[in-house]
Amino acid sequence: MGVGLVVIAVGGLLAFVLFVVARALAASALRIGDRSRPFGEPALASFAAAGWGRRILVTLAGPLTVYGFATALCVMGMLVEGKAQIPGVILIDGAPPGSPAEQAGLRRNDRIVGIDGAVPQSYGDVGAAVRAHPDRPVDLEIERAGKRMRVAVQAGAAGTRFAGKIGVTLMPEFRPMRSDEAARSGLAMPIEVWADTIEQALAPPERTKADLRGPIGIVEATKHTAGLISGRMLTGKGMKLSTDTVPTVLLASLAMLLVGGRRRETPPTTAPVPADASAAPRPVVRLVARTLDSLVLLLVAGVGAEAMGTGVPLLVMPLLLIPFEALLLSTWGYTPGKWLLRVAVRDADGRRLSFREALHRTGAVTVFGVGGASEAGLITPIVSYRHLKRDGATYWDKLGNFRVWHGRVGAVRTVVAAVAIGALSTIAVAVALRP
Repeated sequence: MGVGLVVIAVGGLLAFVLFVVARALAASALRIGDRSRPFGEPALASFAAAGWGRRILVTLAGPLTVYGFATALCVMGMLVEGKAQIPGVILIDGAPPGSPAEQAGLRRNDRIVGIDGAVPQSYGDVGAAVRAHPDRPVDLEIERAGKRMRVAVQAGAAGTRFAGKIGVTLMPEFRPMRSDEAARSGLAMPIEVWADTIEQALAPPERTKADLRGPIGIVEATKHTAGLISGRMLTGKGMKLSTDTVPTVLLASLAMLLVGGRRRETPPTTAPVPADASAAPRPVVRLVARTLDSLVLLLVAGVGAEAMGTGVPLLVMPLLLIPFEALLLSTWGYTPGKWLLRVAVRDADGRRLSFREALHRTGAVTVFGVGGASEAGLITPIVSYRHLKRDGATYWDKLGNFRVWHGRVGAVRTVVAAVAIGALSTIAVAVALRP
């Protein structure tokens, strides 16, 4: 199992690598030049010069590859230990002492194959039959050790412990999945889990399900597997990629698609850089500024969700963060964190970025800076730090030929930033965990 954990732990990193390689290969095959190391991403100018058809193909290559990887993991998980429910069979998991079921002779592992002459479709059929006829026994057809028998069981009398119940614990019975069933279930699972997650995030608290497992609820994984990698772990990784990484890289890719077009001329005076600006790289200042921006957005999203009576929609955070940052950079010239820490992002001529340029930059940060909501986010910041210290620019700024200027950050701004991070973190967590 230890080997399996290690293999699954690198699943997110592999998904990121597949995204990068697929996007770079598509750009190469479509002859979009001027690609930058180490990820092979076309520079913004070259990408903007390509036709819409080629840009769309490059945009879709990465997310579709990650989605294919997620479905492959789900299919593998189903093949390893997926279980399909046996129709028409309900398994008795227990009959407590003194219950009507125990008194009628029902035992653990008895198989209910008939209820009042009808084939059961789910374990809820037993309770429905008991509630429908509380004044008479329910006729159950039982299969035990290969033999069938009929048992009549009457619900408990009013005022007793088992009033209106027969006191039996039921569960569906499962069998190993066939390969075609595993393929169908695995291929459909990412989309179904994504839909379930969105529904769960938007549902009012009183309607929230206690256990959000999506289609995995119809699959029973065994406790032991013959292989090193658990099918449940494989399926879980595929589901996590589906709900986290695939939407994030898709949104980031779409943001990077919208480049080009007529650029609005912006006088440098409308978006001045700090008077004492320096182009020297300050990675820690930039990281703190981005952390502040993320916390502000998380707080706004959490308060908004609270006002609407839903859960905090963490799933849509990239959907909010990418256009939010692009809009601020293209209109104000700063984000809250960048303004507080005096970080100015401008084009090569010192002008404020256009909305499309800012979208491209934010999309590139989402993928190449934080790993697209995958485990690669533990490594990409290190790569970005090395780029910044060595070349004086991050990967995403080199792609767009952007310039980042830093003004002097005094003690007051430093203290305000530290207090703001602590306060926003506390508030965001409190809002997210509020019942």
